[in-house]
Amino acid sequence: MKLLSTYLFWFLAATALAKLQITLPNPHTEWQPGNMETIRWRTVGGNLKGKMSIELMEGSDPSNLNYVTTIAENVPENSSQASWAVPKNLKKSSNYAIRVVDENGEDFYGQSFKISDNKANAIDARKKADSNKLAAKSDKESQTVKLASAESSKHAESQAHSDHPAVSNPKNAATPIESATVESNTSNAKSMRKESEPSNAAISRLFGGTAAVVAACAGVLGAAAF
Repeated sequence: MKLLSTYLFWFLAATALAKLQITLPNPHTEWQPGNMETIRWRTVGGNLKGKMSIELMEGSDPSNLNYVTTIAENVPENSSQASWAVPKNLKKSSNYAIRVVDENGEDFYGQSFKISDNKANAIDARKKADSNKLAAKSDKESQTVKLASAESSKHAESQAHSDHPAVSNPKNAATPIESATVESNTSNAKSMRKESEPSNAAISRLFGGTAAVVAACAGVLGAAAF
């Protein structure tokens, strides 16, 4: 805390005595990656001599900031602002600062400010995440429907077997047509046997009568011989 207070004291003192004061960005500034932002400054005690360069610095230690990138070069000494398209790949940090360097190598620092997340990238990431969630939900619902359909078909098939039980049909069992044919042949055979029975009796009587005539004839012939 004491170190920070000392730094602020010397920073304010240096700013008051500096020939150039950076007014924007300031501690209330928040830049968005991808946006066009403005850097403003003012000169104190006359214009600077020579061209200037504007650089972006970053670091948690204000006395030892790290160079990030060059914002502008060959800036006229009598100008008071510059515009810059903030790169989309800059990391999020609250420890950014602007440094202005003149041709003599004298540098002037602005106060710390914040560069936040890339909102466009964050929105795209959320949209992608939402899309993945919807796709996963759709796949899950599709699987549920398929399972329900399969269970319904299985239940319907089981119900059909219950209402119409299967009849056992051994390999050698006669089919209905074969059974009807056998029964018809059996009936025809019985009928033929019944029809043939009177004829057989008549034939038997005929042969019996013939045998009697032959016997009578034989008796007559025998008597004549005596």
